[in-house]
Amino acid sequence: MQELAVTLESMYYKAPQAPKKLILLGKDFWQPMSQLFKNMVRMGVSEPRIFEDATVLDVPLNNPAQAAEQLVRLIAGQTPVPQFGRQVRQAGARLRLLG
Repeated sequence: MQELAVTLESMYYKAPQAPKKLILLGKDFWQPMSQLFKNMVRMGVSEPRIFEDATVLDVPLNNPAQAAEQLVRLIAGQTPVPQFGRQVRQAGARLRLLG
């Protein structure tokens, strides 16, 4: 939780070391956090843009080969996926993986 908050904060303020995109693996795992983010925006305690570069990728965490294939497709911009903000379509962007 702390790493996610620090990463989102550095992305929000465009810190030099901040990743360009954030991919969170496991839709079921991150669903409660996603709902928390949506509630924070709805209540006005956070701006929607803080989450626009975060993507939740619904990958099978018990099948690393399939998860890796989906990650490569996402990074290459071939697969639209559910996310907090807009869709990730840029290949070669710096990424930080949590999950």
